[in-house]
Amino acid sequence: MVVGYLVGGFVLGPYTPGPVVDPHTVEMLAELGVAFLMFALGAELPLAELRRMGPLAALGGSGQILGTIALVVLVSPLLGLPAYPGLYLGALVALSSTAVALKLLGGRGELGSLHGRVVIAFAVVQDLALVPLMVLLPALGRPTDAMAGDLGLALVKTVGFLAVTLVVGTHLVPLLLARVAASGSRELFLLAVVGIALGIALAAQVVGLSLAFGAFLGGMLVAESEMSHQAVADILPLRD
Repeated sequence: MVVGYLVGGFVLGPYTPGPVVDPHTVEMLAELGVAFLMFALGAELPLAELRRMGPLAALGGSGQILGTIALVVLVSPLLGLPAYPGLYLGALVALSSTAVALKLLGGRGELGSLHGRVVIAFAVVQDLALVPLMVLLPALGRPTDAMAGDLGLALVKTVGFLAVTLVVGTHLVPLLLARVAASGSRELFLLAVVGIALGIALAAQVVGLSLAFGAFLGGMLVAESEMSHQAVADILPLRD
């Protein structure tokens, strides 16, 4: 399925005689589609599930990332790559696509299984690791003080975003959805759900996290509400 999407994009894209001249419009629509996809998946996963997977996520996810990077660095001389490009390649290989992995699991009905929860935990760690990797890799050739300052600022922004989103969101989002649902307006409820999904996704992108991870986090906050099933039902047509 994923290979089919890639081939289809290549055939229709600007580097072939396909009809798409400006890829930026397609990229924008794709980002929105991924955001709604991840939001819908996150809305099926309460935060309590993620908390239970915390130790496994921290140890297993970090070990997977570091182990993959180390393995690629060791193999890179066989590919004719010096150590520094090998480090970049290792970081790319270590971070899988959260959207693709969760979409495949959801399509098979395996999100709630043991291996499905493990994949989700690893995916969350990979998305969080994106921030320090984006700071560390370009900064390796710069002075240590500058690198430490950039990394510290990035980590402060990430931790601050997660803390504010989780602490405030777990109380505010369910209350907001309940108040909006009480108004009886289906359109207003849909706008509130879209605003939560895209608002948290854009906020995550501002601090250096991925848009998909922000939308996924927004979905998990909605899962704490009694209106989560209605929110998912309303967002599915937009996702599709």
